[in-house]
Amino acid sequence: MTEVEINRTENPSDETTLPRFVVLKSNNNNKYLSYTKINEENVDQVPMGLLKFSGEEVGSHYAKFEVEMAKSSENQGLVHIRCCHNNKYWVRLLETNTSNHDHWIVARAEEPEEDRSKSSCTLFEPIVTIEELNDPIVDEENDDDAINNGENDDTEQHQNQEVIDTHPDPDVIEHLQDHDATDDPHNNGNPRLDEDFQDQHHGRDESNIPEEHQANELVNHDDDEEINNDDEEDDNNNNHRARAHPRPPRNEMDRKRILVRLRHVQLGHYVGLRRDNVDAQHFMGGLSTSPDNDINSSMDENNISTNEQTNRTGENSNSADDQTNRTGENNNNTNDQTNCTNAIAPCDVFTVINWESLVIFPKHVAFRGDNGVFLSTDSRSWYEGHMCLEYRADDFRDGMAAHEIFTNPDGSIRIKSDYLGKFWCRRSGDPNWVVPDSDNPTRNDTLFQPIKIDENEFALRNMGNFHICKRYTLGCMVGFTANVTNIPIYAHLRIEEIVKSRIVYDVSYNLTQARIYDYENEVEIAIGEAVNLTQETTGMTFKLSYKRTKSTCWNDAKTMSIKSGGVKTTMQAGVPVIGDDEKLVISSSEFTSGSTIFKWGEVETWETPVQSVCRVDVPAMTKLNVSLVANKASYEVPFNYSRRDTRTNGQISNDNDMDDGIYIGFNFYNFKYNSKQKNL
Repeated sequence: MTEVEINRTENPSDETTLPRFVVLKSNNNNKYLSYTKINEENVDQVPMGLLKFSGEEVGSHYAKFEVEMAKSSENQGLVHIRCCHNNKYWVRLLETNTSNHDHWIVARAEEPEEDRSKSSCTLFEPIVTIEELNDPIVDEENDDDAINNGENDDTEQHQNQEVIDTHPDPDVIEHLQDHDATDDPHNNGNPRLDEDFQDQHHGRDESNIPEEHQANELVNHDDDEEINNDDEEDDNNNNHRARAHPRPPRNEMDRKRILVRLRHVQLGHYVGLRRDNVDAQHFMGGLSTSPDNDINSSMDENNISTNEQTNRTGENSNSADDQTNRTGENNNNTNDQTNCTNAIAPCDVFTVINWESLVIFPKHVAFRGDNGVFLSTDSRSWYEGHMCLEYRADDFRDGMAAHEIFTNPDGSIRIKSDYLGKFWCRRSGDPNWVVPDSDNPTRNDTLFQPIKIDENEFALRNMGNFHICKRYTLGCMVGFTANVTNIPIYAHLRIEEIVKSRIVYDVSYNLTQARIYDYENEVEIAIGEAVNLTQETTGMTFKLSYKRTKSTCWNDAKTMSIKSGGVKTTMQAGVPVIGDDEKLVISSSEFTSGSTIFKWGEVETWETPVQSVCRVDVPAMTKLNVSLVANKASYEVPFNYSRRDTRTNGQISNDNDMDDGIYIGFNFYNFKYNSKQKNL
């Protein structure tokens, strides 16, 4: 049996700094902390900025938070936390119209506050624990060189360790329901959902499977059985000893997981998931402080047990749910009965996910390899009866290069070929080809974990054998295989969103949730000099020439995660700008509605030549230096919008009432002249 060892170090040096952008997942209910959207149904019950552990998707823009270090020296090591959706800081809720409101933590503060004596203090103390997981050990026949080089990888040893995806994408479920279930021998005539499916290939009765499906089964499984049987015979005869190699981890978090507790400095209590004695159903799962959280004053192996550790050791299994199922007691409300101070899953311990490590894809994309060629499903690319993915298309507008992304709540994806209407799937056996031939995308061989390399590139790990996918040449075919444990250059991928044109309209900027930052005061823009050698004051005119610079970028959460080539977009909206009163206003003159085309997700910078005229009196026998200065600041403004995309195949899709828009820009304001004179 594979065993995972867990080592914890509390506050190790150089490892306690949280990522700049984080997602926080409750170790109690396994949901993500998210901003609560106000709507007509809850507007009278939910306070603005309510934070709840209710998020289902790790990539939701509601679940993104920024960690800012405190500025004063006496607060070293403390942080402020900003909700990236409404650009407000975590702070106590001080309203008193509902009991115990002073315990709730909401995203409402306009500015960070470091005075600990004030109830508006926004300081939090992070208590970080690094949970290091040693790689599981599995038996492999291959030698070290074969494993490292990704050649002749024997990955069938993972067959009995397959983990079934328990969070299928709803669109995938719909696909399964539309699919003729009788075509699949595994599901006995019913659509096979992840949580119900278990691969029982070994020893199952195949007498009722049609011959044509048995043939398919031979392709998928017979090699596995053959290898496993050979292994058993060899082990029994002691002819050889299978070498042990660490299985490649699924992602970086498998090697090093960050756990955190957050103490509200002004209150002196830890924040956590609140599930008992809440004021209303709308507050269930909300973020609050409570003295009960302080019972678990340190994070050791007893009070931060993870699911993996609990399953591994079989200890500490007295969770509220398990106990209720076992005894039948306290089952009036399974949500409320959870004890938030239990040792299995304390409510104040969170798993930290680095937002900047996530890869969030657009819905329709093409994949470009390191060689500049796109993966496509070409009818000329066949291998052992399967149409293969091959690096063949030179243009992302090629219909055979078009793919649809199905994203799971945990960020893993499934990929369907538009041309074939089938999902990518790893086929076992050397060299582990990835082929678009699956109608039943529930096995881990159809599941891929994106690994971010930089803002432009990523790699894909197949979750069936935990290996990285890369470009692989066999004869004259350049295909796609999951057969290496590292990320070579041949595994690098980029995406192009397969949208020919985009129109964005019905734009509504939320100026109350805007953020202005990176202030620069009195930036010198242009200078001039005048000399008066007469004995009388003389009026002189300055003509100062300069270039007025501004920057704009319309973006969304997906585009901010990984860059594509940028979709040509026509915008029908005004533009936010900072006025002389340092407040944002919408300027229709800054943008010609419906006539300017830009690339969605890319920064556009304009420099406009300007001449400023200034008349001044220069005293006798004086040199006068005149400078034009202005303030400069950057800003982010959330906005709602509707979008109409025309894809490269001519299909049109309409998305209405989207709320993940982010406008990013900077501009100069408060222009004025400064002068300095020198007597001659």
